[in-house]
Amino acid sequence: MRIVFAAAGAFALEPFRRLHALGSDLAMVITRPDRPRGRGRRVGATPIAEEAQRVGFPVAKVAKIAALSDTLKYLQVDLLLVADFGELIPESVLAIPRIGPFNLHASLLPRWRGAAPCPRTILAGDAASGVTLFRMTKGMDAGPILSQREAPVLADDTSETLEARLSREAAALLSEALPRLEAGDIALREQDAGSVTFAPKLAKQDGAVPWRLDAAAVLRHVRAMQPWPRAYAFLRSPGRPPLRVNVIEAAAVDAPAAPPGTILAVREDCFDVACAAGAVRVRRLQAAGKRVMTCAEFLRGNRVAAGDIMTSGDEEPSPPLEA
Repeated sequence: MRIVFAAAGAFALEPFRRLHALGSDLAMVITRPDRPRGRGRRVGATPIAEEAQRVGFPVAKVAKIAALSDTLKYLQVDLLLVADFGELIPESVLAIPRIGPFNLHASLLPRWRGAAPCPRTILAGDAASGVTLFRMTKGMDAGPILSQREAPVLADDTSETLEARLSREAAALLSEALPRLEAGDIALREQDAGSVTFAPKLAKQDGAVPWRLDAAAVLRHVRAMQPWPRAYAFLRSPGRPPLRVNVIEAAAVDAPAAPPGTILAVREDCFDVACAAGAVRVRRLQAAGKRVMTCAEFLRGNRVAAGDIMTSGDEEPSPPLEA
């Protein structure tokens, strides 16, 4: 069974390693072109390109997979396997593989179709997630399902840790599914159209901390925005310009009612910020242009006082709550 693997992001790492370890007839790995990444915006390869290079497997880097249509036909591909690739595959390419085009997706479809299933799972407070292997159609993540594996969402999961665990689940699912596909055991079930939810791609501004929600929702936001775009807010103190900070780690604490975003108390190693209900205790953060640090380290170099305000942007601080 000649397999072409089209992938880019970190979710696809464990499936790629499993394919490589199984000695599958992996005819080609396709990934996205190098692009600027991280704080320094240095041009870098995709996680899949880096891993393939590490094990000595060549990759084709393309902006549009349709550019490889003739190559895929020449290779007489049996299975096109896609995982975290970042492009909607055109129908002309979907029609090429003999067995079919299949996608590994980091959710229990039809919940969380789209580019950001892990952040949306955490934001929604889902107790469970999972992976789905489905046959691709022209609709985004809408094809019939071959198999799924469920996995819990842990209380301290970030999008990064959840994605890493789901990557391992996807590799296990792939090990189970490949013999079935090769044997022609392709019993599919349609997705329930009434249960569809969507997981659109995150933008930088999605990281703004929603202080007007309760503490539990704010903590989910902090975890969901890691590793990107990071949960951010602006620390506003009298007589000083606003300081943008990323909230990296926090915990929920009980607190009296106060305008959301108000700093309620400052200790040596943390400070508490009011939410619509309860408060969050900030334990690790990152000031603009600085490394991630403990709150104690931050407080040694920055003056923070009760009554200062954390806002989600350039808006004015929230008005006092009515008694």
